[in-house]
Amino acid sequence: MRPPWWPSRRRRQEMEALHLVLCILLLHDGRRQEHVNAAARLQLQAQMLLAMGSLRERHYLTRPVLPKPQECPWACVLRSRNDMAFLEFTGLTWASFRYLWEHFDPVMLGIWSSRKKPGEKRGRKRTMRTIDVLGGCLMHLHMFIRYAGLCALLSQTPGTLSVYISEGLVVLLCVLKELPESRISWPSREEMEECASLISARQPHLPRSFAFVDGLNLAINDPSDPLEQNAYYNSWLSGCFCSSLFCFNPKGEIIWCYLNAPGSWHDSTMAQGLYKLLRERVPDGFSLISDSAFAATKDAECKIVKPLKQDQLEAVANDKTLSVKEIVGLLKKHRSALSVRQAAEWGMRTIQGAHGRLQAPLPANHKSRRLILDLVARLHNYRTRTVGLNQTRTVYSPDYVSTFVQRDRHTYYLSVREAVVV
Repeated sequence: MRPPWWPSRRRRQEMEALHLVLCILLLHDGRRQEHVNAAARLQLQAQMLLAMGSLRERHYLTRPVLPKPQECPWACVLRSRNDMAFLEFTGLTWASFRYLWEHFDPVMLGIWSSRKKPGEKRGRKRTMRTIDVLGGCLMHLHMFIRYAGLCALLSQTPGTLSVYISEGLVVLLCVLKELPESRISWPSREEMEECASLISARQPHLPRSFAFVDGLNLAINDPSDPLEQNAYYNSWLSGCFCSSLFCFNPKGEIIWCYLNAPGSWHDSTMAQGLYKLLRERVPDGFSLISDSAFAATKDAECKIVKPLKQDQLEAVANDKTLSVKEIVGLLKKHRSALSVRQAAEWGMRTIQGAHGRLQAPLPANHKSRRLILDLVARLHNYRTRTVGLNQTRTVYSPDYVSTFVQRDRHTYYLSVREAVVV
């Protein structure tokens, strides 16, 4: 990861080419002045003015203006071990952060020690410890903040911090892939029955539904390649986006995802792998809740429950072959599917709210963007299982459902009592 003041590759190529042209013209002008006319000299002067005007003055943080690393805000939060402060900085509590650091520390130290030959003394002491690198990576993903602000929080210069962050993100992904708390796996039959019971406790008209799925579009920087830019351009949103697909269970965990697809792809195109799982690994009777964009294949349609569209509702209401009881049952199932599908929107909001990096345009580079999205998906599961701050998990927990039912009964009792009194 280069510092933010570093010019782009295309800009460096333009500057090098312009510098070469200026050198050739100046050499030609010095040797063959009699053959250089006034028009060529005017063109040379214009190019020189253009080059001078394009080189902007750069502003970035330097070491003398920053406090000592032991006195930076991150060091104060680290010493306090306060859960509220850690949630604000990293999105994790102190206990979950420490557990993650215990697995992150040996991997990072192993990489650093592998670069040093036995008995060799190289340079100055590192300005960041492994716990600081992990905190910087989590703050980079959790906070919606400029890079200069992150440098001020960690008391590091942009060049130094970019090296640690780019290296730490790769190590963090390797660690999260090995942790059971951050795994993304398709549920077994027993887990499907458990999730279905959580949903049916709140919506009895959906007895065998165990998860919900929805798509997410995230803005990216415009790729330099015109063909790639055309693939990622979303005409509905009028910009370059990357599309992802997430499948959540009622515990708020991601059980399946498809990441970093071009923004022009439809949700049903990305869901081909999900349709295969529904056909091969989902027993008969279980279903998935989605919106009308899914179930493009007939063999997977029976295992996907969707809310009815407006024309479908009118067709059901005007269908004379259906009895009143059947129509009421279809409408209740429609209302239940509409209510449960809202949990997918909660999951999307949790992903974007807990990872402020997604609010800024993602990199145009495919590998860098894939790294960020993979980290976000696994950190979401880790945060849900260790911290527990998840709206879907809260709403579908048995304690919340029982409280919700009791509250409704109490409200109904009070309303009836007031009506009798009046």
